[in-house]
Amino acid sequence: MKCERVQNWLENHGEEPLSQEWQELLIHSKGCFDCSLILKNRAGMFEAMKNLPPPEIPADLRQKISISIDLVKPEEDVDVKPSFVDNMVDFIIKPVQIALSIACLMMIVSIVNLRESPTKVGSPANIARIALKKPQTKPFKKSRFEPEDQLVKVTREDISDFMKKLQEYQRMHPEMNVSAQPVMPGELAVFGQTP
Repeated sequence: MKCERVQNWLENHGEEPLSQEWQELLIHSKGCFDCSLILKNRAGMFEAMKNLPPPEIPADLRQKISISIDLVKPEEDVDVKPSFVDNMVDFIIKPVQIALSIACLMMIVSIVNLRESPTKVGSPANIARIALKKPQTKPFKKSRFEPEDQLVKVTREDISDFMKKLQEYQRMHPEMNVSAQPVMPGELAVFGQTP
């Protein structure tokens, strides 16, 4: 199996000579044949690159660049005549836009006038309407604690029917049939209540 620790490091981080991990990889490469070969080949490649002459720039490079720039022409504005449909849409939409703008302005004016009208007395006709208007009185509402005019009469049969239904309910729900345990006087005080 080929060791690729140095190769992975170089691909991910490059050569970081100040890094502690790079120093550990150099120590590792002294004992690992694969990693030392990678570092040796890399050093040889850098030496060969130093001996290469600088690349020659072709004499016609500027001319080729300017020709390629000239070939790419910016899009010119072409006068496009609107189609029949575009003309019809403009013909319909412009008056609608104007009408909606006028309607919005009228709504704003009417809302402002409605807000200001309660503070103003208004015209004599409004004063007469207000003066002639009968005051509306709300009916007196009885308190829920006041007794009704007549008491409901309950017969013995009604009481026995109720008791049968209560016993049936208690039989169906035994968890509700818990006998009340006496409460000691101090227990309610713990919860902020007094007997």
